[in-house]
Amino acid sequence: MPKERIALITGSSQGLGLELAKILDQRDIQVILTGRDKNKLDAAFNQLNKKNHLAIPGDLTNTDHLNQMIATLKNQDIYPDFLVHNLGNYIENDVFPLKPSALRSAIQAHLEVALVLNEAFIPKMIEGQFGRILHVSSDNSLTGKCSPAYAVAKAAINGYVKSAARHYAKHNIMVCAVLPNIFEHKNSVWEKKKYENPEHYQKRLSEMPTGRFAHPTEIANYMADIICNESMMSAGSLFELSGGY
Repeated sequence: MPKERIALITGSSQGLGLELAKILDQRDIQVILTGRDKNKLDAAFNQLNKKNHLAIPGDLTNTDHLNQMIATLKNQDIYPDFLVHNLGNYIENDVFPLKPSALRSAIQAHLEVALVLNEAFIPKMIEGQFGRILHVSSDNSLTGKCSPAYAVAKAAINGYVKSAARHYAKHNIMVCAVLPNIFEHKNSVWEKKKYENPEHYQKRLSEMPTGRFAHPTEIANYMADIICNESMMSAGSLFELSGGY
């Protein structure tokens, strides 16, 4: 019987990460959920149909929490076949003039944690000659229509993906990224902006060719198709999911 695939999804207690977990659950892939808030994480876990999944609480931008999660998985001989880097974080003072401290915080949340996880689990992927690594970037990394530290951090993901894809393709490890536009869900940044800054919210909404922002499920379905595909032809790709924006 073929080995059951395992997917580690960072930032999966709600929103995009949780929607992806639900889809992978339906495709008989074991999912490892992560999130800062244990109550939200438990609620997310209970939305999955199968109960062979794992939920590991912790703030992965905290080095101790991150290393502890890695050790927990390795001690149980659990090595993900799929790594989905969906971690995000609110960055204080992410405005111009951009301060190095804000940029460091953005890079840590959006890229550095992913690099540590890749370093931890890619050797096992090489050993098994299979792996799928999907980073969540943003189409704003191309347009710059966002806060500066966020734009730089997401652009750094794009550069890393291009370089890593070339290096690991020979091991049947596919590295790529999705670059979604704005998507809205409960407790998302843009749901909050709807009430905190309605003028800005309506302005961005009016710019969308579809007349609406994306729903996380639309992005998650695309992501699931990418990582579940046996083809290596997505390696190095930066998939813009902009809805025509």
